[in-house]
Amino acid sequence: MNLELVAAFFPAWALLPFALMMVSNLLSTVDGNICATASLTTDMTDSKSMAVPRIAMLANLALGILIANIPDITITNLFLFYGTLRASTFAPTVLSLSGRRVGWIAQAVAASLFLGLPLFAWGTFGDILALRIAGSLTALLASGVVALIGGRYAKRA
Repeated sequence: MNLELVAAFFPAWALLPFALMMVSNLLSTVDGNICATASLTTDMTDSKSMAVPRIAMLANLALGILIANIPDITITNLFLFYGTLRASTFAPTVLSLSGRRVGWIAQAVAASLFLGLPLFAWGTFGDILALRIAGSLTALLASGVVALIGGRYAKRA
């Protein structure tokens, strides 16, 4: 549902509450991303200092602003990129919930992003369907493979 649909089918007074709900939704998503960034960097650095998470949060915000200002990018492309990013965490999550021994989770997600996301971006902006599919599958599968390998070689606690 978007603003044009609300304007077409609802009375004019409904636009303001709908716009406020949309802004609230977007801000909660930004807040969740910033909190996740701070949590991940705190876990990865094992530091008591809040300087590293704050820098990571600012970098996350700057990256979001840069992505939002890419010329000719559509909401559909942003949604598909988001799906590819989410796919990079899917396999380690499912494997760990199913009881499989996994390890190297940060490296698994990083490998997935560094391999799959550029392929997907190249396919999206070059309008090459095969690269889009390859990028999505690489993002999904690379993290699972690295997490399973990491589970075999990670230090046993």
